[in-house]
Amino acid sequence: MAVQLVGDCFIGIFGVSNRWFPAILASSCMVYLNVWASFTFVWNTKKHLTQRVQNLDDKFLEQKEISKSILENEQLLVEQLEQSRVQEQRAILENETLRRQCLGVAQSLGLGLWVSMNWVINSHPLSLAHRHCSQKEVKKKESKKRFKTISMTKKFSCRPKDLFEILMDENRWKIWRFGSWPDGIDSTICQVRLKLEEPEPGLTIVKLTHSDIPEEDRYGNATVVENTERGWRDLIFQRIRAVFGFGICDLE
Repeated sequence: MAVQLVGDCFIGIFGVSNRWFPAILASSCMVYLNVWASFTFVWNTKKHLTQRVQNLDDKFLEQKEISKSILENEQLLVEQLEQSRVQEQRAILENETLRRQCLGVAQSLGLGLWVSMNWVINSHPLSLAHRHCSQKEVKKKESKKRFKTISMTKKFSCRPKDLFEILMDENRWKIWRFGSWPDGIDSTICQVRLKLEEPEPGLTIVKLTHSDIPEEDRYGNATVVENTERGWRDLIFQRIRAVFGFGICDLE
C-alpha cells in the first residue's frame, strides 16, 4: 500500500515535469536572447557614439589649428602693414626735412649774398656786374681809396657742375647791397668773380675775388670787409658743406 502511494506520487511529479519543462526551457532561451540582443545594441550604440565623439574632437582640433594659423597670419600681416606705415612716414619726414634744408640753403644763398657774379670755368670771366662797372668807372676812380678787395680760395670734394647748379640762381644777377653800406653803393659798383677749376676728377677749386668793397659802413665802422668775407665763408661755403655734404677746406 505504501509502495503504491510512493509510486503514484513519483509518476505524478514526473508527469507534471514532463509537461512543463519544455515551456520553461523555451521561456529561458527567449529571455537570454532578448538580454543578448539588448547588450549587443547597447554595445554597438556606445561604439558608434564613441566614434562620433572622436570624430568631433578631431574636427574641433583641426578647426582650432586652422584658427590659430589664421590669427598668426593676421598678426604677421598687421605687423608688416605697421612696419610699412612707419617706413612710409619716416620717408615722408626725411623728404620734408631735405626739402626744408634745400629751401634754407636757397634762401641763404639768395638772401645772404645776392651776388652779381661772373662764372668762369677754364675761360675769362664776363658778367653783368662787369658791364655795370664800365658804366660806373668814373665814380669808382674818384672813391677808389674807400674800397678794398678780398680774395678767397676754397677746395670742395665735388664736381664743378654740382657746385655750379647749387650756386647758380637768378637772385645772383639782381642788384643787392648790404644794409650797412653807405647810401648809393650797391652790387652794380662791386664786382664778384668766381672761377671754378677741376685739377682732378671729383675735386673743385673755387677762386673768389670780391673787389670794390666799401671800407667803412654808413656809421663809419671799418668792418665791412671783414663781415663780407665772413658772409662768404659762413653763409655760402660752410652752409653748402653742412647741407649737401661737400667737403671743404682752405688751401695753402
